[in-house]
Amino acid sequence: MDDIIVSNKEDFKNILGKFPLQIGVGCTKNKKVVLDTLWDKGCRLIDLECSFEGENDKILNNFIKDKKDFVLCQQFPLWDEDIYKETNIHIYEADDNQLEYIVDTIINKQLEKNNVDFYHIYLLHSVFSMSYYDNYLDDINLYIRIFKILKKYKDKGVIQHLGYSANIDYPLLELFTFSINENFKFGDIDIAMVPINIFSDVYKIIKNIYNINIWDSPGERGIEFLKSRGYTIICMTPFERGELKKINTIDLETLSKSNYEFLLKNNNIDYILLGTSSIEHINEIFQIYSLTNKE
Repeated sequence: MDDIIVSNKEDFKNILGKFPLQIGVGCTKNKKVVLDTLWDKGCRLIDLECSFEGENDKILNNFIKDKKDFVLCQQFPLWDEDIYKETNIHIYEADDNQLEYIVDTIINKQLEKNNVDFYHIYLLHSVFSMSYYDNYLDDINLYIRIFKILKKYKDKGVIQHLGYSANIDYPLLELFTFSINENFKFGDIDIAMVPINIFSDVYKIIKNIYNINIWDSPGERGIEFLKSRGYTIICMTPFERGELKKINTIDLETLSKSNYEFLLKNNNIDYILLGTSSIEHINEIFQIYSLTNKE
């Protein structure tokens, strides 16, 4: 284990440095090629996928074994059907003992699947993507209960940085953040992965023309709010997961100069999860990155 990943005493920012573009591993037939390409370009953040299907385990584990100095990101799934399949318990019906059993079962199976002893980053995956209850406050209470169990793993060193991913509107983000503040000390939960999209403002017309689903909540306001609260911000789905290929009428250089700069040079965004599954999309993104960073 020690020769596979860095010591858990080393903060992931020391590895990722100031390079904003990082690996987002999606299900793809070209996973090994994508991983190697992104690695060669300087990406060091690996999203290990929270599913339990196992079809990509061998590729990911071999990649991890052959590389050093990278950041592992794993996520706790909030899909009840997956949780029930693994534990025979519905998460929304679980009492405290059952919930602890669910979390223990999921995270230990993930560690075994990934063949690791700890994760640099562990996220509660896609909070509020489904609502188990009639009131958001009940959903928040469930998330807080899960965080309290995950915090025990952080205290033991199994989790180095704890956080969540979310695509939610600003008022709900505030409510969730204040609830976290009431239940945890500053720094206990310190990572937020939220979407912001290059098409959010200037190119909203593109959504109508190309029928692209734009993920951008809580947007720039939400990211600024989270940053002011001390969170490390990882931006997800900024490049619409390859949808740029649909937009053939827009010059790539013009597009990058007009509204990529706020993303790539935004002081409130620490890292950008590429979320790509094709070499063509990777090359396109790095072309944009190169153009945007020209003096």
